[in-house]
Amino acid sequence: MSPERAMDPTLELEESTLVWTREWMKRASFQAYTVTLDATERGGLGVNELRCLAVPEASTSAAAVEMEGASRVQTARRLFESSMREQKIDEIWAKKVEANGALFNGTKFRYASCAFGDASGRDGAGEAVIVLWLGLTDYKTFLGTNCADDWEVLMRCNADETANVDEDVDEETRGGIRRRDDVERYAHYADALGNCVALRTADDKFICLHRSDKVGEAPNAIVFPGGHGEPSEVGFDKSSETVLDVSDHMFDSALHELEEELGVPRADVSYFTCLGITRRVVNARSCMIFYAETQLTSAQVLNLYPSAAHGFESSKAIALRFEDFDTASMPGDHVGAVHLLARFRSTRRR
Repeated sequence: MSPERAMDPTLELEESTLVWTREWMKRASFQAYTVTLDATERGGLGVNELRCLAVPEASTSAAAVEMEGASRVQTARRLFESSMREQKIDEIWAKKVEANGALFNGTKFRYASCAFGDASGRDGAGEAVIVLWLGLTDYKTFLGTNCADDWEVLMRCNADETANVDEDVDEETRGGIRRRDDVERYAHYADALGNCVALRTADDKFICLHRSDKVGEAPNAIVFPGGHGEPSEVGFDKSSETVLDVSDHMFDSALHELEEELGVPRADVSYFTCLGITRRVVNARSCMIFYAETQLTSAQVLNLYPSAAHGFESSKAIALRFEDFDTASMPGDHVGAVHLLARFRSTRRR
């Protein structure tokens, strides 16, 4: 696959056919993406099948030491600290605050690793199918790494400036789930894990938002409603000492975004599942992809939108049939969401 064809926004980038370089990534289409986790063949993952574990930096508990993902959180943190980026992060943040005094440096969950689960599931409910390991980062670091003008220089590369570090990539398919663990490449990024929700209405349309030109990331883009999980809401911070199961929170926070950005209360969501995780090539932006259904019609949802608490982040809400998605107007992580949604719809029709 040529680089030009690989940057076609309708195509998922296949690692085995690309030679990743910092220069190539800098020129990549804003629509380009990769898939870290794909559970569409399985029909998605519910909250009891996807275990999300937040590992504190200061954790010294025996349980954390024995957990494979805990060491990945610590390794990623140390690699980031060695990147000598702190001063530039401070400078970028100072300029952002000067331009927008309303900016707040809230904490975010950092995507650290993904693995098939082999530990007992939550509340004795059986084994988790997938385990996500999460660390702690913040909005300031996210803006100073992932969203910085020189974001591509932080990509961890080989001596020849390529980022294909095969020994650092762990890929496996099992039980209708494909997962790819390539986080070593992104060790110098905040890698705040976002979320988005593809909401299907009773009249078979999906609700998207046209982002405001005032937002800091992807202004004027067409996106699914979404945001981030908030560590502060579950008491996870730098002083935490034990591994925390935040599975419920990661699902609830995505549902909360539907209410904040569209005005759709969770009581009106009849079905909800996680399809996987995508990563936009530009800015190395990772995102949990959710699928939801509601008995509300698209007209009813659009009528709720003006009352949404965070409606100011977008200029309008739009209802689209699946075949009407314009991926050329979407950021890569959300183009990846459309691709996962297509696979999911195909699986359900079988």
